[in-house]
Amino acid sequence: MARDNPDRMIGVSDVATRLAVKPQTVLAWIRGGELAAVNVARANGGRPRWRIRESDLDAFLAARQPQPAAGRPRRTRRVTTGVIQFF
Repeated sequence: MARDNPDRMIGVSDVATRLAVKPQTVLAWIRGGELAAVNVARANGGRPRWRIRESDLDAFLAARQPQPAAGRPRRTRRVTTGVIQFF
């Protein structure tokens, strides 16, 4: 999702629309520290107005990309000679 200006700030609703999630989900990511955001509200103790940098959104999405599972070595079948096995 790289954009022309990585320092461009976007709102919570724009992020929610872009990712097809609810704004409450984006707010939960911000509260949980998963998504970096800046509070641009006028009053310090008032209702927060969050803005997210494009670069922070890109980093958030990159961190959530699925990683390939570590491959386990294949188990080899033990072959025993002269022994009858009952299962």
